[in-house]
Amino acid sequence: MALSFSSVFKVRADDAISFDKDYVTLKITHTGCMHGHVYPNVKKGHIGMARFKSIMDMYFKDADMTLVLDSGDTFCGSYFAQKDQGAFIAGLYDYLGYDAMAVGNHDFSYGKERLKAISEMTDVKMLSGNVLEEDTKNPYLGDDYLIKTFSYGRGTLTVGVFGLLDPSVVAFKRYEPWIAGLEISDLVDYANGMAKSLKEKGCDVVIALSHASDPILTAERVTGVDLWLNAQYHMPLKEKVYDADGKLTYVMRQDRFLKSVGLIKAKCYIDTEGNISSIKWSLNNKSINDSIEDIDGISYDIDEIEEDKGVKAYIKKATDAYRKKPALKVNKRKFTVKKIDLKKSSKTLRIKTSHKGKGKVFFSLSKCPKGGRSFIKVMGNGKVVLKNNAPKGRYVVRVSLRSTLRYKAAKKTVIIRVK
Repeated sequence: MALSFSSVFKVRADDAISFDKDYVTLKITHTGCMHGHVYPNVKKGHIGMARFKSIMDMYFKDADMTLVLDSGDTFCGSYFAQKDQGAFIAGLYDYLGYDAMAVGNHDFSYGKERLKAISEMTDVKMLSGNVLEEDTKNPYLGDDYLIKTFSYGRGTLTVGVFGLLDPSVVAFKRYEPWIAGLEISDLVDYANGMAKSLKEKGCDVVIALSHASDPILTAERVTGVDLWLNAQYHMPLKEKVYDADGKLTYVMRQDRFLKSVGLIKAKCYIDTEGNISSIKWSLNNKSINDSIEDIDGISYDIDEIEEDKGVKAYIKKATDAYRKKPALKVNKRKFTVKKIDLKKSSKTLRIKTSHKGKGKVFFSLSKCPKGGRSFIKVMGNGKVVLKNNAPKGRYVVRVSLRSTLRYKAAKKTVIIRVK
């Protein structure tokens, strides 16, 4: 369930009376290269989506206007992302209230048709507008920008967001079948055009969601973007950059697997005529061992923030079935060979199995007596051949079901005892 517009943007009914500040506060949370890693892992530094929701709620508490943004590589990477080719992650992003995202190179890993289908499943705007259909030159995913407006009595704060994909990150042979029929235009030309267009539409703030290999170089060659939120290389980044007109802009990137989250604040000052006169930016990359300051005057350690119960339950319900081992049965768990007929060169046994769910059963020798490995042959169909003079002892055959629909493989063992 996506958060409603009214729950994300605090719009007052009687602005002229209730609004008496000389500034409005825009707060943004940013993620990128999440690769479907929804679960927390303090040892590995993964914040986890349930804790991220709690961080958002705390951070947004005193904001006038909020945005939840992502820079791509979202739908492919973890088991939970790949099991249904991104549908679960799309639903989770709706539930978390994401407003917009760029598309990363790995989001094409299921093919362009699947990415198009995912975009139609979710309310999250996919804004890589420089990814075009070759024949029509229209944005492949339908949207090329998002505009949000907050009314504060004397005027409005209008924020425009657009996204773009660097052509160089998909310029590899393996991507050719996934993006066939698409054209990815030059990101600098596209960014300059979009920034100009959004300013003409009255945007006070322009934000670019980029999935690019060199976001700083891109920012230096573009005019009119106030904030660049990037993903591609898996390391945090926070830089002040001067754009093509010498104006200060900001570039930010997060670590992969939700090892860091961006907490961004723009304090937008209002002049006597009700217009935005200046903006003061504050950007922070926060990881699992960091603190979040200035929330009700209290500092919170991220690893001690409780996970949001709603998100936790949503993830658990969606993934529980995939954590269960599939049913695997073996007709006979023990075989005893008392005597091998010397008139024959070998003795053949057959391990029969049955299971539920799609997958394949594998048979392999796990343990055997010293020197016994050359006297036994375990075949892929469950046929086991023991040669004459096989050393006495226990021969252990591992039987495993590797299922395409389950999280864990089911395993059994069959013991063959030679006396």
